[in-house]
Amino acid sequence: MNLSLDGATLASAPAGTMGSEVFAEYGLWDPDNGWFTSNNPITVGEYTATALDLQGISATQAKNLQTDIEAAITKLEGGGLTQYPAPESSSRAILTGF
Repeated sequence: MNLSLDGATLASAPAGTMGSEVFAEYGLWDPDNGWFTSNNPITVGEYTATALDLQGISATQAKNLQTDIEAAITKLEGGGLTQYPAPESSSRAILTGF
């Protein structure tokens, strides 16, 4: 199991058994009130996406994101994504639903 950002692996852990739960704690820091956290287990084998848009993104970041999404759609539709295959019927809906 890897945590990646922009193609670089930030952290790794042993792979879990399909269907088992992995502990995940999400936190948001508010300078006035401190940490807001929630414990949400992730089920091994399911897709999880987390996004925050607290103050917007720059035009460059938006263009890079659009390019990444289009590349992922191309891979999903062309069968070029082999490590984490998504169901074909929902591939486009997952990526364009953001």
